[in-house]
Amino acid sequence: MKINIRQLEKKSIAERIFVLAAIMESFANQRILKPQGLSFSGYKILAMLDRYKKLPFNDIMDCLNSTKSNLSQRIKHLEKKRYVKKFHQKNNKDKRMIAIEMTAFGKKKFKAAQSEIEKSALVIESYLGDEDISRFNVFFKKLFPYLIESKNQDMK
Repeated sequence: MKINIRQLEKKSIAERIFVLAAIMESFANQRILKPQGLSFSGYKILAMLDRYKKLPFNDIMDCLNSTKSNLSQRIKHLEKKRYVKKFHQKNNKDKRMIAIEMTAFGKKKFKAAQSEIEKSALVIESYLGDEDISRFNVFFKKLFPYLIESKNQDMK
């Protein structure tokens, strides 16, 4: 599907951001993550585990705003690739309480994906130039807190 930039310019800011987000996610999936054996959702899970080391299944589900079934499939896929492992949480009598941890192999794949993201970022930044990046940063600093606050309000 070809996107007409002139038609897109007539759309609201929100619509343009949605289109850009979808294009960026597709770009990341095809050029960066897929060659590393990851999907966008798989990468998000590994990013959470990289930051927090071990996480309860339910915490990941809440953070990704996912269903139990959907997240189970994602985790199972990451397990098959040996990127993560599941285990029962210690000191918990409920055997259904599962936590997820990234394996050494998963850490290696995650770091490789991060390296590819950095390379892509440098290419994009060189394409945009300093002035465009500066304007983007102003836009981002204004919009980001609003979106986070809106998300937090929705979760209450």
